[in-house]
Amino acid sequence: ATFRGCYEDQVFLAKITASSFVAKSDALSGSVDYDPATGALGAGTISVAADSFKTGLSMRDNHMRDNYLEAKDHPTITFKLEPAAASSKAGGSNKVTGTFTIKKKEKKVTIVAKVESSAPDKIVISAKFPLTITDYGIPQPSFAIVKMETTIQVDLKLILKKATP
Repeated sequence: ATFRGCYEDQVFLAKITASSFVAKSDALSGSVDYDPATGALGAGTISVAADSFKTGLSMRDNHMRDNYLEAKDHPTITFKLEPAAASSKAGGSNKVTGTFTIKKKEKKVTIVAKVESSAPDKIVISAKFPLTITDYGIPQPSFAIVKMETTIQVDLKLILKKATP
């Protein structure tokens, strides 16, 4: 069966000198091939629009979009999932491996995904993991004496709904 993803929350926490900020996107999409009967997780792709993150400060949003993510030239951030065995049992967790692509730079990562809830037509998954922006050609953001740490904490929640044939 194919499960299609829709967003619930896609946020990241960035630490800056003496503070931190949260960026959130609601532009998450994709699909995952998963057979709950056999536990076979097939290939899948999850994407987020690079220009969709909002932090509550328009100047910071503009700098992130234009200067760091270069969203006009690299409009999508993707995670391509590798096939694996996975459980959809609520409360369980699975290690999933895939490749993040940001600004045409790729890095293979392993993420622990927790199954929040599971039904025959819908699976809710959450994951929290660190992501080092310099691995993807993004320079360390700074403004005057304020610098952002190069590792951000990503907090992802996906709702996967069974696709109709």
